Amino acid sequence: MAGLEYDFNGESDVVQTRPLDQINLLGLRAKSVAAIDQGITDPVMKFRVAQNVTRYLTPDGMYALTNDALAHIEEIYDHSWELKDAIEAAFKEEDRNVIVSIAW
Repeated sequence: MAGLEYDFNGESDVVQTRPLDQINLLGLRAKSVAAIDQGITDPVMKFRVAQNVTRYLTPDGMYALTNDALAHIEEIYDHSWELKDAIEAAFKEEDRNVIVSIAW
């Protein structure tokens, strides 16, 4: 829920990565690919960051941002699945110490 710290031309801000943000990120990535295919290189793509500031990105910049944010989300899922697997294994072994020691 904290999002991804991202550098916008020397200014740091947060790209939100909540479940509904993921849908937006996928749509923006698709739009950036279409704009790249059309040869657009100007900063014409709008992105609203967590601080409610609108950033204007080139299609290449938007593609990079969305890929980075989606990779960040994937890392969160991977870690979550590792923890779920560890909990499941501890339950099977009836190992309470492992269960209580598992933390994000």
